[in-house]
Amino acid sequence: MRYWCNKKEDDGSIHAIGNGRMIVYGRGPNINQVQGPPYSSPVYGSFEINEPDRNIESRSQRAPRDSKWIHNIYEDGKQIGIFKDFMDPEYNVFVRSFEMEKSICIKPVLFPHSKVYYYSDYDFGNGVRKECVMLVMTIGTRYFTNFALMDELRMYILWDGDAKYIKEENSFVLEKGSGQLALVSDHPKKIDKHLSFYFSGADIEERSGHYFADYLKKGDRILESVPEDHPEAKRIKDVLESVAVLTKCQQSYDGGILAGHYYPLAYVRDMAGTMRSLVKSGYVEEGKNVLEFWFNKWKHFGNLVNAESMGHNQDRLLFSNDEVEVPAYIVYCAMYYYNATKDKDFLIEINDMLRWAFSVQMPHLVKGMTSFSGDETYIAGFVFPRPFIYHGSAESTLLFIEGGRRFLDFCREEGLLDDEEMSRYESAVIEASDLYKKNFVIDGVIHGNNPEREKGFEKPRVHRGFCDVDQLLERPAPLMWLERGEHGYYRCPDCFDEKIDMILDPSKRYILGSTGLLPVYYDSDLFSDDEIRTNVKRFARLFKEKGFIPSNVEGNRSLGYDFGLLLCNLAYLDVPLKEEVLKVMLDIVDDTGAWVEYYDDKVPFNCRCRPWESGINIEALIYYLEKTK
Repeated sequence: MRYWCNKKEDDGSIHAIGNGRMIVYGRGPNINQVQGPPYSSPVYGSFEINEPDRNIESRSQRAPRDSKWIHNIYEDGKQIGIFKDFMDPEYNVFVRSFEMEKSICIKPVLFPHSKVYYYSDYDFGNGVRKECVMLVMTIGTRYFTNFALMDELRMYILWDGDAKYIKEENSFVLEKGSGQLALVSDHPKKIDKHLSFYFSGADIEERSGHYFADYLKKGDRILESVPEDHPEAKRIKDVLESVAVLTKCQQSYDGGILAGHYYPLAYVRDMAGTMRSLVKSGYVEEGKNVLEFWFNKWKHFGNLVNAESMGHNQDRLLFSNDEVEVPAYIVYCAMYYYNATKDKDFLIEINDMLRWAFSVQMPHLVKGMTSFSGDETYIAGFVFPRPFIYHGSAESTLLFIEGGRRFLDFCREEGLLDDEEMSRYESAVIEASDLYKKNFVIDGVIHGNNPEREKGFEKPRVHRGFCDVDQLLERPAPLMWLERGEHGYYRCPDCFDEKIDMILDPSKRYILGSTGLLPVYYDSDLFSDDEIRTNVKRFARLFKEKGFIPSNVEGNRSLGYDFGLLLCNLAYLDVPLKEEVLKVMLDIVDDTGAWVEYYDDKVPFNCRCRPWESGINIEALIYYLEKTK
């Protein structure tokens, strides 16, 4: 149950209702943002309860086997009405139906780029004339990291029954009685079909329910595997369903997946963990769609970068070091999919992309190590210092090894590489494998970085990312091309000559739970069970001491999936502590049924409604169930 009150601080949890083209994020009974189509586009704004002089509460929950959300509305503790929010699975129509005993005001809170037009008698064609509000976002509207809308978008706001619009206040009043608000969005040349569908009187609530009831059957095998007598059976089943729904709602029709409500792009890293979880959970087609999304982008551009736009090819989020971890994820995920499905024909079809994704990493191998992605989550979350992205990365290197080994085995079986190429690639994987423990293991514990890699090559003079100096001084940092300056920090033009006293130790080794627990997750055979046990002891002890697992052992911030990685390792070793880790992992699921981007002392931080962290934790949960059997 998700609680909200207009007089109290809110917990910030977000839910998603989407159909692959248009998406609505809700924050309790408030519509937090509306965007699309496509998913990679600017946000129109929010629609919020506006009753400053009344004490309004909501108790909200998602309907079983559906993406529909039901909000029970209260005033001074007494129920005064109910909202139901749902979206058609095919047409870009979002509906809020209502039944009210007392009126309530809903106010659009729009971005300046959303232009508002009111029409008292608008001609929709086919004999339909009615009052409406039109929102318009014009060509060139900026969004996210200064991307621009490539063509105009319009959204019609329609209302029926006991609702009215107050033009002077740009507000809607849902009066005593019943009715609905509807949001219909698309390009001006395409929107007529969605409006015609809405005016046809189709039962959108019923269509949504049927669609998701049918979709969720794919995950029933996993649901049925949960032992009925397990003390956490209900919470396990609930989160299996809620994550399946939030992921489906955020997957674009072209296969890309939103990384949560803050990020309107499809990130390779984020989709990798989500794709694995989809396949493991029974949603194999949706997992394959991720690979198809990457393949289509690769065919268009000849490469893939940190994040790509959905619904078009206009916007790309380029970062430093996009040729290491990003392509390594693609190779590993393709082989994960193949291992689960044996879909040989598809692997052969995308082989040229996989060949690129493997080979593009080769020039970045230094002393058997590849480096960090410039947008790596533990760098973005200030768990590991951004100035050290050219250190050897335990995660990136492990992905190169494990994805590469599986890819080369497949190519050998199918005769897809000539002898010279096979020999060269195999030598690189063998070297990285042979040096991995020397490079990253100290006293039995995997460390996240190795500074020695920097001594083997000349760092580039410029790269694209966030300014190191601004971030070290905790100032807003621009995302732009940066130049290497004093202390090796990559600086924006404003900071290039700035003196800074904060000098990070370039030789420091960092213990990161987010990387130290990965060999089991990536099914690596580099470590024996005894070595894994020795490595995991450090993180298990931290969990016992703190009640959570910090990503950096010196801090208090966890990545949202650290709990899943620890559970995966403890289940592999069959350590009794796995039950307590499972309990805590379920405890931190928010009231919408999702895990979030980061936790500080188990308190959610930053982006909500996250498919990636939720997906990794779900896969760990399924792994735990399999091992429990």
